[in-house]
Amino acid sequence: MGRETVFLSWDAARCRHCFGCIAICPQNALGVDEAGNLSYEIRRCIRCFRCAGACLHGALRVVREET
Repeated sequence: MGRETVFLSWDAARCRHCFGCIAICPQNALGVDEAGNLSYEIRRCIRCFRCAGACLHGALRVVREET
C-alpha cells in the first residue's frame, strides 16, 4: 500500500472572488495577491480544508493521490 498525498487545488476559472475561503481559514493561509487573485501559503496550512468546504463555486477542492 502506498502513501496518500493530499493537497488543495484552485481553479481560477471557477473562482468568483467572493473570498469566503479567506474568511474561514483559521491559519490565514489564504490571501489576495497584488493582481487580486487568491494566494495560498502552504507553510501556514494545517490541512483542515475548511476553505474548500466554504467555496460555493467549486473553485477550491481537495485532491487525494496515492503515491
